[in-house]
Amino acid sequence: MAKRGPKPKTEKITEEVKAQMSNMTPEQVAIAQRAAAESDDWKTITEADMEDFSLMENPFKLPPPAQKMVDEKKFKFRWAECKPQRIDYLRNLPVPQKWWVCNRDQTPFLKEYVDPVVGAIIKNEQILLFQPYWMYEKYHAILADMSERQTAQGEVHKRDGIQEPDKGIEWKAGPDQKIGNKDEVVEDVEAYDREMSGEPAESGLEDIIEEEE
Repeated sequence: MAKRGPKPKTEKITEEVKAQMSNMTPEQVAIAQRAAAESDDWKTITEADMEDFSLMENPFKLPPPAQKMVDEKKFKFRWAECKPQRIDYLRNLPVPQKWWVCNRDQTPFLKEYVDPVVGAIIKNEQILLFQPYWMYEKYHAILADMSERQTAQGEVHKRDGIQEPDKGIEWKAGPDQKIGNKDEVVEDVEAYDREMSGEPAESGLEDIIEEEE
């Protein structure tokens, strides 16, 4: 554990700074106070005073019964931002992306971890969700397949002239290509929506914490 430095001294604020504070916003005043009151305790701290971070436990480590279900490939769990909008978004995703809230009825093996007031498992403003493990595997198999196809297809301009008989289309790409009034144009609406939409990404990256692989 690092040694505690001396208590910050607000009297270190110079008269010049005090005079300027009348023209500052509350946030600027707060920052100025902290900047002026910063201690020099760093001069006396050595490497021996450091915490051993390797011994610190992940605060979002799954409860043992949940980890057992993951190991047995029965359920998959994740932490998500504990806000009604975020929870509703994840609960209303289509299968296999859908997640369920852990509670006493759905996950009775976790009942001792359920908050008695809200009826869910909450830690540091994150809520624990679950889904059947087969959904997790299915969704990630779909993502892997999409990634492989995108890699195989390469950049759009390099696909000019490629025919896909099973879809009845031929790729036209590049600055020299023009769309005529007799051409039937096929667009990837889902890709466009993902790029242009303001909706939360389905990857769940906006959550503060997720249970890692």
